[in-house]
Amino acid sequence: SSGINAEYGDVIVKVGEDISIPAYSWILKLNSSLMQEPSMMTVTEPDNYIPNQKVVYLEPEFGESEEIVRQIFSSFHTGEINVERDLRELKILHKFALMYHVEWLLKLTLKKLNDLAEADVH
Repeated sequence: SSGINAEYGDVIVKVGEDISIPAYSWILKLNSSLMQEPSMMTVTEPDNYIPNQKVVYLEPEFGESEEIVRQIFSSFHTGEINVERDLRELKILHKFALMYHVEWLLKLTLKKLNDLAEADVH
């Protein structure tokens, strides 16, 4: 895979205690509001080998869905994510998109949820 998903970024996204996802601030800014919430962010200690690396904390509930969260951050690079999935996972994608203002993902998940709702009606 390309170097862009390497274990480096100027931001580390923390989900719960155990999950750390390296990311780039410009990609987060392009895709979401994650960099606009000072309350969610801390700057790591200066002795860290990456100067001024920021840490962004996601809502802990997303820690139960590590694989989906990783797919979302990966989709920020590719612009693509599969919304053909079960309702539980779709709702997690939708909640993330709503909470962190991921406009394109919100459109995709809303359309899919509407399609499913209409299928239920008929």
